[in-house]
Amino acid sequence: MILMNQPTTPVEQVVQFSCAGQPVFGIKHTPPGAVAKQPKTGVIFINAGVRSRRGPKRLYVRFARRLSQAGYHVLRFDLPGIGDSPGELKDVSAYKKKFLDCTDSTVSAIDYFKKVDGVERIAVVGLCGGAYSALAASAVERRIDWLVLTSLPVQDLSDMSEKAMSDINTHSYFSKIFAWRAWYKFLTGKSHYVWMLRAAARLLTGRYRRPELDPALWAATAELFATGRKALFLYGD
Repeated sequence: MILMNQPTTPVEQVVQFSCAGQPVFGIKHTPPGAVAKQPKTGVIFINAGVRSRRGPKRLYVRFARRLSQAGYHVLRFDLPGIGDSPGELKDVSAYKKKFLDCTDSTVSAIDYFKKVDGVERIAVVGLCGGAYSALAASAVERRIDWLVLTSLPVQDLSDMSEKAMSDINTHSYFSKIFAWRAWYKFLTGKSHYVWMLRAAARLLTGRYRRPELDPALWAATAELFATGRKALFLYGD
């Protein structure tokens, strides 16, 4: 039975909370009372690198609305210095520390979500760099019950220079030599030819170095599974 005073559609609301003394802005999706999960379950989306809370091609927006319609409370927010949240990105070389290890912001979001909405269980979702952030936060924050990690990078991303990115792309091209889809994209003009030329140049001149795996990533993964929590790893074709 649906009570007359219960909303029948999800509600989207602009919210603000504090992270390390700085205001952080986001969007909260509240599910209709008739379908809300019990106990209350909250889903937090972490920025995909330097992209805003909308996600690549508004992917986070679409996911958040569907999850809300299914009964989940959802929070999308901008990390300090990204999107609508104030702050200044001063040092690009500090990429990993600034964007990928954003545990403090994730903890602040969980504190806000639990206090304001009474959320009892927490899932954290991230894409690419956001997936790394979510996994890193789970190693410290035990209130995270589940993770959904899409395209989680496994290379060491502490160096985000063009040289390092060329090595990562070169390694990626090696793995696609026998993939017919990759050849189809190449022959139909859909490949990133500039990056391919740069990768080929580094390979032919002997400057290519195989990217290292990130030890912090594996430590966080071990901690996650040691505590019996669950994670869903998603990768594209």
